[in-house]
Amino acid sequence: MTMSSILMLVFIILAGLWKLACVILRHKRASLIERLHPLRNRYAILIHFCFVDFPFIYRRSLEYGLFRTYAIPSISSVLHKSGNFSANASKRYDDTDILVGELLMHHIDGDRASTALRRLNFIHSQFKISNADFLYVLSIFVLQPLDWISRYGYRDATDAEKLAIFTAWHDIGVRMGIEAIPSTIEELAEYKEAYEREKMLYSDTNNEIAERTMELFLNEVPSLLRPLSRTLAYAFMDDRLRKAVGYAKQPEWLSTFAHMIMRFHGYAITWMPPRPLSRAVPRVPPGCPAQQASPFDPCETRQLLYHVYKPYNYTDGYRVDEVGAMKPGKLGNPCAGKLFLPLSECHNLPWDRCLSATPIQS
Repeated sequence: MTMSSILMLVFIILAGLWKLACVILRHKRASLIERLHPLRNRYAILIHFCFVDFPFIYRRSLEYGLFRTYAIPSISSVLHKSGNFSANASKRYDDTDILVGELLMHHIDGDRASTALRRLNFIHSQFKISNADFLYVLSIFVLQPLDWISRYGYRDATDAEKLAIFTAWHDIGVRMGIEAIPSTIEELAEYKEAYEREKMLYSDTNNEIAERTMELFLNEVPSLLRPLSRTLAYAFMDDRLRKAVGYAKQPEWLSTFAHMIMRFHGYAITWMPPRPLSRAVPRVPPGCPAQQASPFDPCETRQLLYHVYKPYNYTDGYRVDEVGAMKPGKLGNPCAGKLFLPLSECHNLPWDRCLSATPIQS
């Protein structure tokens, strides 16, 4: 046997052992998550799902999902009339990123998430937005990540993860005053499909907002690669979305290639060990059985973990009640409504405690 053959054999053995170790570690992590109650521990499950297991796909899926909302004339016209998107698309991206992050990392009735939600409610109150549009955007936040993870993730979402995500966003929707929210994720998916079939039509404001967003995304790509990146972005879109924003159809083989790039990410993840749980620390609000950290200070300035798109915003940090362009410091009211589980039943403990506790049976 030649030296090259020996080296190749050693490499194959080591690669196999590494892959086996990754599989074992991921299986062990999955068994820990399965012990959590899908409702009472929904924020712990949600945070792990979004920021530990699928951070890349989750963020990209929401970017793509928000892009889909720009293909709805009634939504894009509101963005056009506000002028904020056209003036500084990157700041609006950061605004959305901050407020969504605050909502996901805290219980919706906790001090910090409640402040973010009231700020969001005030911003929305400045415009005439239909309940149907609100409900569609809510469906995007629930369904788009699940769809992408089913297509491109290294595994599908579990039933517990789907229930936790739906429940958390359902409660956010209730506190935003959205009416007639479906009671199951299947009904929400039916609503989203019917809404898009009827409402996702071309308009000039769709094209304008989509172009602003596309320019924002391409700003981080080297100038020589921007034409190719734009073409791949077009190829990645389904026909309904592409037509609604006025982009040209690309060859079928290019569309297949664009989707293969995303599927490769899911394959590559299987060769990596799971991220540490320290990436997902549930922030438990006052009133829960276990409270983490100090009481919320509304004047606290927080730093963004990282900035995605140039020009950078909030380089000196942000206050939750000042995020967005509408009258900093102004807050709306959290709308009354029935949550799936009230704050008094919140069981989101720090990881070391909730994973060692006796599982709660459904």
